[in-house]
Amino acid sequence: MRIDMKKLLQIIVLVLLQNILFAQSPIKDSVSLGTPITQQNARPLLLDSISLGAPENGFSYPNDVFYNMQNGSKTTVVGYNWHLAFAIRKAMPPANFLQSATILANEGRGVSVYQSNATWQNFDTSAYLTWLNPHNSDSSWDLGALNANRNLSNPLDFGWGTYNMTTHNISGNKIYLVRINIGSGQTAVQHFKKLWVQELIKDSVWTFTYANIDNSDSNTVNINKSNYSNKLFAYHNLLNDTTYNREPNGKWDMVFTRYGAFATQFNQTIFSSNTGVLSHPSILTSMVAGVSVLTSTPGLYTNKITGIGTDWKKNPGPGQPTFLIIDSLSYFTKDASNLEHKLVFAGFTGASTGVIRFRRANTTPLIVTLETYPNDVFYNMEKGTVSTVRGSNWHLAFAIRNAAPPVNVMRSATILANEGRGVSVFISPNDVSDFANFDTSGFRAWANPHNSENTWDLGAFNAVRDTTNPFDFGWGEYSQVSHDLIATKMFLVRINQGSGPNMSSTFKKIKIDRLAFDTSWIFTYANVDGSNSRTVTINKPQYAGKLFAYHNLLNDSTLDREPTNKWDVLFTRYGAFYTQFGQTIFSTNTGVLSHPNTQTSRVAGVATDKAEPGVYTNNLTGIGTDWKENPGPGQPNFRVYDSLSYFTKTVSNREDKLVFETFRGASTGVIIFNKTNIKLGTGLKTLSTLNPITVYPNPAKEQVNFEIIDNAVYTVSLLDLNGKTLQEKSVDINNASLTVAGLPTGIYLLRIANETQLQVIRLVVE
Repeated sequence: MRIDMKKLLQIIVLVLLQNILFAQSPIKDSVSLGTPITQQNARPLLLDSISLGAPENGFSYPNDVFYNMQNGSKTTVVGYNWHLAFAIRKAMPPANFLQSATILANEGRGVSVYQSNATWQNFDTSAYLTWLNPHNSDSSWDLGALNANRNLSNPLDFGWGTYNMTTHNISGNKIYLVRINIGSGQTAVQHFKKLWVQELIKDSVWTFTYANIDNSDSNTVNINKSNYSNKLFAYHNLLNDTTYNREPNGKWDMVFTRYGAFATQFNQTIFSSNTGVLSHPSILTSMVAGVSVLTSTPGLYTNKITGIGTDWKKNPGPGQPTFLIIDSLSYFTKDASNLEHKLVFAGFTGASTGVIRFRRANTTPLIVTLETYPNDVFYNMEKGTVSTVRGSNWHLAFAIRNAAPPVNVMRSATILANEGRGVSVFISPNDVSDFANFDTSGFRAWANPHNSENTWDLGAFNAVRDTTNPFDFGWGEYSQVSHDLIATKMFLVRINQGSGPNMSSTFKKIKIDRLAFDTSWIFTYANVDGSNSRTVTINKPQYAGKLFAYHNLLNDSTLDREPTNKWDVLFTRYGAFYTQFGQTIFSTNTGVLSHPNTQTSRVAGVATDKAEPGVYTNNLTGIGTDWKENPGPGQPNFRVYDSLSYFTKTVSNREDKLVFETFRGASTGVIIFNKTNIKLGTGLKTLSTLNPITVYPNPAKEQVNFEIIDNAVYTVSLLDLNGKTLQEKSVDINNASLTVAGLPTGIYLLRIANETQLQVIRLVVE
């Protein structure tokens, strides 16, 4: 066969050139441990209650309670110490004039108003029960009993008086009889007052006069609105001649109270007092019936003040201590800032105590973080990312490698716990034969072993063992008769999901029945009460070439997670001890673990472009997590230490330098680093380290972006592995991207250069 020597020489030169580029130029790369995995949960319904009070001074529900749905704050005031309420809000032309001239009667606490045709001096109350008896609106705060009888065709008529376009006052043109009932039945006491609301002067000062029917005890009162700013009403007591500032200074959404309203029953409509809830004018409400309170969502909102009202309960009849609460009934409130809350009534004990129990919740879904760094990234120092897999889909890992006596027997019987993703292991003090009667009382005081930070060969299940006994593997012992490892301990496994107040824990009991002939794992686990029991067999040959087979105790599956292709390091979450302020604690860490065949060397305090490898070690946390520091709350990126280099060496003596540049933390989980091959087996060494430009994403699908931190212009060349230029363009801080859409899937080279700098980056196109 004839050999084309020219073509062969070209190939050799290209291969040598490619090797020199890789050996001499830092390659910027990154991995992503993933953005947080979250889920939206309905916020829990918080139980709360208010009390309208036990009977007092002739009133069965003596209190009013102003309530804030957001923080549950409540202001309790006496509900019967006022008779008339005078509006404080100002007119809002052209939309709302009436809100400024409203006068309410305390109809829920025995006050009735009658409109008289008599004169003030000759106030004849005979036949007053036939007089017009106006009522407060049950739809709006803007229509009180003294506003009800007005000429709707006359916009200047406010019921109790008429607006004067010359003086800009509202002048009273009606007089009223006010009846005040205290108590009920034969013990009821009645008081009568005649009332004339003389003026509302320039929407600022109320002036009104009231007296006994015989003109005795006459009082003229002025209420200046400015003294009650930000309140709806000023409240006046006609018996003790006092004006009260009753509403809370802070925001309130509703008031639990007594109010008057019409109700129709058995085809008869009557006016009566009700115990219920009135909404603030700025609050909208929605009632949803016939839907589970756990899943209900708001319907149509209304600004009716009795949108909640009193329909959430039903009187059970005489002799019953508590009211009946209507099932499947939810109320929703929405304030001026569109903050929504759900309200579900739970109980009303009636007149004996006046206690109303309910549950409330903010309807905005609660964003629960299930995992902050959800991915594991297996990485090859020569080729880059090999595989990205979910990091929390396993709980225990069972060794696949076989024993290599006499040097390494332990590696064949290792069992790891996924401590970086919420798994904890506790050793039961009871004998393994008592597995059926597994008692967890006091488990927090049990031994809590951990995976080794130094080697893959000692997992949490191997940690507590008799080191003088070569047959003790922690979870079990080697039988010289059967040549199996047989269980000697049983364990409690706790699986935490989520964090903080939203964390949930699942517990499993487990025993490793045996490792048969270093070939088959057999283990049994169940819920602590014995339910959902599983016995699992893992055959090592099925996972040949891997370190571990990974089992999920929640969905009862065994996973083949490790890539088939060679990997050198693993970016992951793992558990480790650390000491700070004289205290040593165990916590989870985000960092790098080394493959058993990868040695590492750490060099600190030397400029990264001058650093050379020191002593190599096979410590699996030789890179670990010490290359970064948490900057504290509110900071987007972790601090990466300067003058810190890591070196890796494989069994083929390939050596690479690894220098971390950025860790963007939990928001993205992105780790950016530079790597430089310093030994390909040909003795080639790096000549220099060039100024870095961040390339992302890598792998890429549509577009590659360049994060440029200076004002220089760079020429970017995209080459295939044969050295052919596919694209070339100039990029700078304002134009920093390259389109790769349409390129075949594979590995390419990016050559980034200007007059003084050169950087070659390996790019994967998916």
